[in-house]
Amino acid sequence: MTPDGGASEEMLRTALGHALRSVGIRGRIDSINRRENVYESTHRSEVLECCVGGVAQPAILCKYGPVDDRDHLGLRHGLAYEADVYRYALCDLTAPPRFFGSYLDAACDVSWLFLEYLDEGWQLDLGPETAIVDAAAMLGELHRTASNSPPQAARAKLNRYHEAYFHHCLAQANAQVASWGELVPSFDRISHQFQSAIPYLVAAPRTVVHGEFTPHNVVWAHERPRVVDWEQAATGPGEIDLAALTDDWPPELVELAAEAYVASRWTRTPGHDFAATLNASRLYWLFRWLGDPEQAGTEDEIAWLAERVNEASAL
Repeated sequence: MTPDGGASEEMLRTALGHALRSVGIRGRIDSINRRENVYESTHRSEVLECCVGGVAQPAILCKYGPVDDRDHLGLRHGLAYEADVYRYALCDLTAPPRFFGSYLDAACDVSWLFLEYLDEGWQLDLGPETAIVDAAAMLGELHRTASNSPPQAARAKLNRYHEAYFHHCLAQANAQVASWGELVPSFDRISHQFQSAIPYLVAAPRTVVHGEFTPHNVVWAHERPRVVDWEQAATGPGEIDLAALTDDWPPELVELAAEAYVASRWTRTPGHDFAATLNASRLYWLFRWLGDPEQAGTEDEIAWLAERVNEASAL
């Protein structure tokens, strides 16, 4: 690595060469032009323009960072995990960017991930409000397709949102909020609501869930929404993604988005209590952040989360 933590040219060439060969792109790397990725990312990232065996390749987004990591709830994530998600769970889906391979440098504890760069795209949170309705329709189609794939062997590689996970999420939030005192006088009430809602999340049909399907992670490119940053992917109820997408949007748009999602995911009426599961997912989305110490590190962050709790308990 370079003194500033970046990747040296030699390391990049080695990683890119291995990754491209793993997806069937062979030949000598003739040239690599590197530039900064203008979009914010959890890991260091660059945009590559390269020529392999005399053939110019599409622009590639290169992300690199620690080999493995776990979040505050104990779920595996990090670039090595995200690479497995692309390799095993997303291979038949068109919504994610194209996968150009990955490389693990165990000696340097660095994982590399190479993806299609959506250079002409714009993030959904920067576009018109009604774009979330189109994104919800795409999400329903994605969940419908993913519910029939990947095979069980591939699903075993993914994190799972199961009953124990949701109860752990509740416990972490309870422990975190206990120190907030009178900021959230109604917390016990909403905590019991989430506990009562967990059975809906457990009973709902399972699919491949993005885990952080916020407008920030949906890029409108090539005349359709594309989904990026699959590091938090797991199997679980798809309503979790819909709750994340529509969080804090006007009620009329949320209703339209929910209708678009249902129409795309099921040809008939859902075979479970969709409305109750979506409400449970909204509570989960809030509790997921409440239990994360990195999201409540300052007085302003605590005040914002406390306000969200109070708003939710008033519904």
